[in-house]
Amino acid sequence: MQELIQTPILSLNKDNTEKYSRFSSILERISDEAAQRGFLARPFAKDSFAKLFSLTASQQEAIFGHLEKYLNLLRANELENSAGTEQNIRTREQSILQTCARKLEIMFGSDVYSHLTSEHIIEIYTQDLNQIYRNFSFFNLCSYSLLDLLTYPFHELYERSLQVNSLLMEAGQILSTRPYSLEPINLSHIPAHYMRERLSESKLCFNVEFKAMYPVYSWPREFYGYLVLQKARPMPNPEPGLYFI
Repeated sequence: MQELIQTPILSLNKDNTEKYSRFSSILERISDEAAQRGFLARPFAKDSFAKLFSLTASQQEAIFGHLEKYLNLLRANELENSAGTEQNIRTREQSILQTCARKLEIMFGSDVYSHLTSEHIIEIYTQDLNQIYRNFSFFNLCSYSLLDLLTYPFHELYERSLQVNSLLMEAGQILSTRPYSLEPINLSHIPAHYMRERLSESKLCFNVEFKAMYPVYSWPREFYGYLVLQKARPMPNPEPGLYFI
């Protein structure tokens, strides 16, 4: 169950007060827009802003830029039936992903769209591993807020085997050095494994199965980054000792 949003317990100077107002406003707008489309995107938690204010001004502006992109992606897609049926989720996720690709002028294998379900997570990264897209079904699975996901690096948020990370890096190296091709790399050789939240109170755990990694290109056929397709299911009672492979 999601916790109630609380005002951060911080001693805010004038600059941080203005930032708090600016960020909380756009976060709440994204959360509202997502909710109208059947996605649960918690805007921020009581401690989220402490991390944000510890970052440099340029890092904070980059995060705000990502928030603007998320809001524009949602608003660029017409609000239709918000019922959370599997077909509605697939349709909305496909529309948002297509809008993302169009606005960023990137391309990837079109069969990605056939894998859009409530259990599939799609993430797009640039070559230097900056995440530029995460599908909204992910927010229904995790207990982190939007702001937490954008301010903390992945390795601080989640506990996962270093072996898995190494195998993913190997796949990315292959894609970045091979000739142009939209064909993905099959990731079925990476064993299913547990991934656990590090910083949340609930410490949610997921069973994760990587499916494929797609190359992403910008026009004209310049390597841009990676699209990772994975399947995740909540594990309410994970077996002890099985968080890592």
